[in-house]
Amino acid sequence: MIFGAVRFVQAILAGDMQQRRLTALAGGLGFVVGLLVIREPARSIAVLVIPLGLFRVISGAIESFVATTDRDTPQRGLAILLGALRFVRGLLVQAGPAITFLILARLAGAYLILAGVTGIVLAFQLRKA
Repeated sequence: MIFGAVRFVQAILAGDMQQRRLTALAGGLGFVVGLLVIREPARSIAVLVIPLGLFRVISGAIESFVATTDRDTPQRGLAILLGALRFVRGLLVQAGPAITFLILARLAGAYLILAGVTGIVLAFQLRKA
């Protein structure tokens, strides 16, 4: 949802009307996917990777297209490359949703472990101060 909101703000601030429309489309898509995940968390966990993959494919294609057609895009080559990588990642997610879910679960677990260890270390440092 946050990504979608940020994309809407970018769409408002964009100079070119076509870029505004495409950025707003990517933002709306991200917002809707976020709402679906929040609304149905139990079901969303199982099917999260399919909308995530579709989102990556569509937003990657849009980002690459906008960067390709708008000559004033800052760091145009990098924007095209990142859009293409997002597109390919989306295709990989669609090709192997079970593996993607496993990877996401492990990344979330690693993040939680790291956050926990960081919190414990910080607590001890604050106690010493």
